[in-house]
Amino acid sequence: MNAKDFRIGNLFIDKYSKQIIPILEILRSGNIVFDFECMGVWQAEPIPLNEDLLLKFGAELDRGIYRFSKLKGYFNLLNLKGDLFYEYNIHQVQMCKIKHVHELQNLYFALTGTELSYENEL
Repeated sequence: MNAKDFRIGNLFIDKYSKQIIPILEILRSGNIVFDFECMGVWQAEPIPLNEDLLLKFGAELDRGIYRFSKLKGYFNLLNLKGDLFYEYNIHQVQMCKIKHVHELQNLYFALTGTELSYENEL
């Protein structure tokens, strides 16, 4: 994993305790500081994106397409044979695969300028 792909606040999961851990800081060295006491080895894993998490992040399901109210008509998530793809329309329709929560968080922030929040616990 490359630190350039992450932002402060991105969520990961500890592979041992299964606790959700956010990134607190990204150092110039590329090291990542999590809000978690680790055992000295990399133990954070990306959180696989699924329907339950999309709904907790506020997506609405409409005829097989997940939409966020802030991005209606502009950004959709499609479930195609078990894989999630995001589709956006700026000047032309583009479609790309998305697999993890931190990817969705970064994309949402890039499009809205606001953080993607979630309801209750993940």
